[in-house]
Amino acid sequence: MGVCHPSMIVHLRTLSSFVHVLEYDHDQERLACIRSLLHKPEVWDIATSCQQPDLLITVWGEAGNFGASLWRIPQTDGPLQKLADLPGHESKSAIRRALWHPQQPELVISIEDGMLHRWAVNDQGVQLVGQAPAGELLQLWSGALQPQQEQMCATAGGNGFQLWDLRSMACTGEQVAAHKMPVRDVSFCPTSSHRLVSGGDDCKLRLWDLRMLGKRGPLLELGGHSHWVWRAQASPVHDQLIASSSSDCLVNLYHTPEVGKDNAKDTLEQPSTRMYDLEHPDGKAHTYDEHEDSVYGLCWSAVDPWLFATLSYDGRIVLNTVPKGVKYKILV
Repeated sequence: MGVCHPSMIVHLRTLSSFVHVLEYDHDQERLACIRSLLHKPEVWDIATSCQQPDLLITVWGEAGNFGASLWRIPQTDGPLQKLADLPGHESKSAIRRALWHPQQPELVISIEDGMLHRWAVNDQGVQLVGQAPAGELLQLWSGALQPQQEQMCATAGGNGFQLWDLRSMACTGEQVAAHKMPVRDVSFCPTSSHRLVSGGDDCKLRLWDLRMLGKRGPLLELGGHSHWVWRAQASPVHDQLIASSSSDCLVNLYHTPEVGKDNAKDTLEQPSTRMYDLEHPDGKAHTYDEHEDSVYGLCWSAVDPWLFATLSYDGRIVLNTVPKGVKYKILV
């Protein structure tokens, strides 16, 4: 999947041999491909630097081998400039995700099948500076960095999720059975240091209070999908908004105003597990059905809080807007 930058340029994940650079014209509501850059191995994930948007790390696979590389997008026409490979990982171990820290431009985290790696990225290249095993038989699928606590990382592994201290590369907490089936994605709520959203193969999204791990169930459970949830992402501006994408070809948007109220209280009190009931019994505020294949990628815009992009297996990217009715409920 790609990422949305403040410049609204999207680097698109693709299973072909190219990295496509897309630009969104907000005034004309038009998306255009402005660059197609050759990348010989299949690209499985992309992470770009928030400080230098011309720098990106691709996660790739080729003939059963897996790796990750640091690239620079040229200022003028020309191929991608490879700066370095990320060394020190097992080539047969699939790398699932790369995370570039938004506050620390030199810090990159890579997530593999059963390992977490920490990398230092600078003018001299890429250096492995820390690693931690995820645990016996634990397969990691994705992860997220906490925007308020620079040294916290979460990973989706097995049927649960794990919390990591990036300074010591130690696991500091775990929800073993967050879902009945494997967890595919996790996302921190940006305005709260203790809220996390998870999505799994049980077709559910769940919201957690990280201070109560192992003591109580989720704060909230959201339905609305009929197949695996691949991405579950809280809005970077409004915690009340959560978007998800699934193998059922659908993208769902949830509006959960009670979450904002709970954040405002900042208390350890926790409501019992419940299905959130808004306009629909399963809690959805809106469903987007423009895709015709499994939707594996989703990211919110860095400049427009009412816009997010989704990407399906067939290479189609769709820009989705929060409905006016939901927007007004938040603003008024």
